[in-house]
Amino acid sequence: MPLNPAPDPSFAPGGSANPPAAAAVAERLSQLRAASAQGSAEAQYELGCLFRAGECVARDDAEAACWWGLAALGGHARAQCELGVLHLSGSGVAHDHATARMWLECAAAQHDAAAQYQLGMLALEPTGDGAEVAAHWFELSSLRGHPCAQFRLGLAYRDGAGVCADDECAMHWLDAASAQGCALAAYALAELGWRGRRVPPRRVSRDGDCNIAASTTACCKRS
Repeated sequence: MPLNPAPDPSFAPGGSANPPAAAAVAERLSQLRAASAQGSAEAQYELGCLFRAGECVARDDAEAACWWGLAALGGHARAQCELGVLHLSGSGVAHDHATARMWLECAAAQHDAAAQYQLGMLALEPTGDGAEVAAHWFELSSLRGHPCAQFRLGLAYRDGAGVCADDECAMHWLDAASAQGCALAAYALAELGWRGRRVPPRRVSRDGDCNIAASTTACCKRS
């Protein structure tokens, strides 16, 4: 993976229509590049995000991977996760599951919920480590509030996949994911209700966040 980013930003088409705004963007990019040159992993990560999204600059996955690579080597958990995801898809870097797993595990070791979720999804692949390992990663990610992991953990409890089948736990995690806007979780929760199971009322705090004590449903491994 190259670790020498291009020296000058490439502005996206139409990005200079507003001269003051363009000047502000150029100044911000200059600041980020200066901080990156001083070894700031956060600045390197932010530059990677800009190039990945095509925000203020032309989208360039290879450039994003380059900046995230620098940040990942500096121990930045989010950059490690993003770089792992790029290797899973082969966007801007080689399609390499081993390298992807390595970076995702580095990020997961720093409690990055997205990386833990991705490792759970890898475990579910035909060549993966299986449902029990997947449930382990989904639980870790769920406890940190990742809605997709909560959805997957809810399904695992519903189906007894890698954990003991438990409708209460299934509804707990599906409800948590649904409260964060996961439509698939809401559908699965409603389906449990149609099957005659008790569907819990939506539990949210005054500011709309899920207010469920996640630690009350520890992952139960199958014996």
